Amino acid sequence: MPNSLFKHDPVFHNAVHEFDLEELTPFPDYFNYMLRAIAYQQVSGTVGASIHGLFLKRFPEDKPSPQGVLDMPFEDFREAGLSGQKSSYMQNIARFWIENKVSNEMLDNMLNVDLIGYLTQIKGVGKWTAEMLMIFGMCRKDVFPLEDLLVQRGFAEIFGMQEVRLRELKRQMMIRSEQWEPHRSSAARLIWRYMEKKEAENSTKED
Repeated sequence: MPNSLFKHDPVFHNAVHEFDLEELTPFPDYFNYMLRAIAYQQVSGTVGASIHGLFLKRFPEDKPSPQGVLDMPFEDFREAGLSGQKSSYMQNIARFWIENKVSNEMLDNMLNVDLIGYLTQIKGVGKWTAEMLMIFGMCRKDVFPLEDLLVQRGFAEIFGMQEVRLRELKRQMMIRSEQWEPHRSSAARLIWRYMEKKEAENSTKED
């Protein structure tokens, strides 16, 4: 995906123009994407992938069902590397899916703001988790995760706002991101790519 979408914002375009984005494919089962997001919370991508992979192996064909997750003993969660808290969060999601008869189609028909409000009823699911589902699970085009720490850091670096207080930074992020509609999901992904490169460069310097 070309990032010429952002040529109208020269500062941003100059920072991210070297990166290309692959087209995303919607996740076939949003329930399982939510479980994946919980596994990845507050750990590196490598650790998250390992935990999620071990978790999936507990289920036939690596496909957890809501009832299967609800019935899963906590010992099995622990053996997959999941904390007691994350295990509870996954079971909360499973219970919510069952009690509310949640389907992909139901979520697809919700506006972003309504979807966030709906999913954050679940204990353990915050706005960030809902936004990750919308960006990567549902492939919605216009989601900008203001609460994402890496997006905050990348935005601050690109626009020279490293000394700005968080509340003001988020206000500036909201204002600036309006220029990127309706492609704010791509803008967030480019900021992640920008920060990945910066962190790799810093790691090389330390070596």
